[in-house]
Parts: sequence; C-alpha cells; structure tokens
Amino acid sequence: MQVYLNINSSVSELNLSEEKIELNEAIEKLSVIFTKNPEIPGVMVTKNGGFEMFISKIRFLDLMSKQYSFELFAKRNVSFMLAEEYLEEYLIIESNIGITEASELASEKKWQYKPILVKFPSNNYKILDFNELLSANNYIHRLTLNLLQKANLSIQIQKKELEVKSELLEMQNQRFQASVEYAKTIQDAILPDESLINNFFECFIYYLPRDIISGDFYWFSPKKVGKEKEKLFFAVADCTGHGVPAALITMIGGKILDEIIYLRKEYHPDRILEILNQELIETLKQYQSHNNDGMDLALCRFERGGNDTTILTFAGAKMDLFLSTDDKELEILKGVRKTLGGRSAAKSELSFEDTKRILKKNDVIYLATDGFADQCNDLRKNYTKKRFINFLNTIKTKKMSEQKILIQQELNNHMQNSDQRDDITIVGLRIQK
Repeated sequence: MQVYLNINSSVSELNLSEEKIELNEAIEKLSVIFTKNPEIPGVMVTKNGGFEMFISKIRFLDLMSKQYSFELFAKRNVSFMLAEEYLEEYLIIESNIGITEASELASEKKWQYKPILVKFPSNNYKILDFNELLSANNYIHRLTLNLLQKANLSIQIQKKELEVKSELLEMQNQRFQASVEYAKTIQDAILPDESLINNFFECFIYYLPRDIISGDFYWFSPKKVGKEKEKLFFAVADCTGHGVPAALITMIGGKILDEIIYLRKEYHPDRILEILNQELIETLKQYQSHNNDGMDLALCRFERGGNDTTILTFAGAKMDLFLSTDDKELEILKGVRKTLGGRSAAKSELSFEDTKRILKKNDVIYLATDGFADQCNDLRKNYTKKRFINFLNTIKTKKMSEQKILIQQELNNHMQNSDQRDDITIVGLRIQK
C-alpha cells in the first residue's frame, strides 16, 4: 500500500500489476508467470495487445491441480480457456474512482474476493489485489478520524475518539459505517441548538444531509460583541462536495468564524468574508497544493436600530439572502459571485460588499444552500431557484414551524422516487422585536 494516500486518493495510486499473456501463447507460460510472481492475483490475456479476458491465479491453479490436467493443456493456446467453464467473473472499475468507493463496490456480496481490473484511458488495464484495496481503505479511515480530531479541538472528544479509532483498527473495513456515524455526532455538537436561536428569533432550520454527515453548516453567535450595540451574527454555508471531505471543511469554517469575531473582533460582514477566504486558503495550503476545496456562504449581522427596528447587514459569497417585508414579494439581496477558498481564490484577493436593510417585527429572512433548488425529480428536472423563491412567497406569512413542514412536503412531492443529490439547508428567521 502507498504511504502517501489521502482521503481523495483514487485506485490508480495503489500497487497495481500488469502481467500479460497473448491469446496465442501456450498455457504452460501461465504456470511460469505465476511461479515467478507468486503475489499477483492473476494475468490479463491480450489479443494483438488489446485486452481480451482475465485469468485468475486461483482458478488456474485449481484447474491445473486435477490429475493429468497440466500434461493435457500445457501446450494448448491460452485461447482454450475462453471456453465458458473456465471463465470467471471479474470486477472492472475506472482508474479515477476513489479508494473508498472502490472498496464498497468490491465488498458487495457479488464481487467479494473476485478479481479486480482497473481500467485506464485508451482501454489500458491493470490488476488490483483485493487485499491491497482493503488495506488502503482502512488506512484512509484512520486518516479521516485523525483529521476530524484536529478540526474539533474545542470539543472534548479525545477519549471517545481514541476508543472509536481502536475499534476501527480491530474491525477494519467492516466498521467504516460506525466511523461516519461518530463523525455525525461531532458535527451535530458543533451546530447551534435551534432552541438557542429561538431566544432571539422565531425560526426554523431545515437541515438535510445527503449522506450521514453534511457539507452544509449553519453558524450563530449568541453573545454580545462590540461596545456600542449588541451584534448577533448568523451564517449558512455550503462547502465543496458532500460526505466526509466536505464535513471536514464545515468544521474548519465554523472554527475560523469564531476566531475572526471573538479573537480578532472583526464585526463587518464584508471584511469577515475576506479574512475567512484568506484563512481557508492558508489552512488548506492552497497556495502550494492542488487542494481546491472552499465554500459558498451568506453572513448576516443584526443590531438594534431606532423605533424598535433591527438593522440587517448582509454579505454573501456566491449565496443570496431572501427578505420578506410586509406583503411584498421576496426581495433578493445578492451576494458576490465568488466562492471562498480554492485555487482560483488563492490567485487573487477577493473583496465583498455589505448590504443594509432596516427591519421591523415579523419581517422574515431566508438563507439557503443550493441543494433544494438543484434537486431533480424522476424526470431528472431540477426544482430551480426561481420556483423555490415563488414557493417561499406562498408560505412566508405562516408560522415558522408550519413553514418547515411545508418545505419537507414540497421536497417529497418533487423528488418522488429520485435520490437526494446534495446536502440541503434552509433557515428562516423572523424578527420578534
């Protein structure tokens, strides 16, 4: 197994063999190949250099172990083994498939311990040993847990994490699901409680990860910051991808936001996004690496205005804010069309803009990632952002708890039997006073 693997590594980075034999060569040459290379799981058969079939070592040795088999077949061409009774099913996976995904495929009952071929461009094939794949997958599981531990230093989980890591080492590949479930408890612990947010707003939070853990997150500062006025901050973010890699970015993003506001004492949303962008680039070493992870984010600051009003200051990175006031149609406060982090952001300094609005009691703010609008139905048609805005216009006057139920019903009616394609987060905040 390669020692430089990471959570995004593909099967092409593993130790692969490419022993070949031409279709018109003698079967006895197979015996020579397996004798010289006892570690290989099989040999590819080619015809004029092109892949034709695969002969597994186990199947071949089983055939040759029968009485007089070697004497009978040794001088025959390998093409003799094209007969149906000598063929064996084998799994073909693309070279760019991740190690975890490949391991899940190979572990299905149909393919357990079957030969594995890795297909490269131009129909070039190489052989992957099943045990090599499982060993690499187990290494990535351990690496994932280490990254999760580093991203959550503020949570007292070290003892439990060591227990889970020890269990994973014992159970190896069979316990990967348990590790992801544990990561969910970490992520849930970081997210603010809805009951806490309800102390300041009437709210709903619709949070639906595509997988067990999510690449979306929401963040709230319930403390007084600044000397002049109480300032509350709320953010919703959509990190690159989904599942474990994106969940790691959510944890990094939340921690950086805490540091910017509570340690650096920066309270201007546009400046907060600029600093967050730079910190993501430096944390993920994007100036010198190929890492391209980042996030879209909407950030709101709330503070008291005169005459029982609330001053909203908004800045967004490739994410908008939808505002409901009186009986008017939703107003869209647009974010800058730039993503935080990533190689493109590392090449230039990003600037953002603050947008202000004066709010009164019962005005409603909606923040949402693109998962709902991009969700397709059985006909592979997306819900669309326009339709989403129109739907919010129909429910904006209802109680927030009822709005959350209606959003779930609308999603179910749209999806029908289709699979969820991305993480979904929708937050509604109604001004109380």
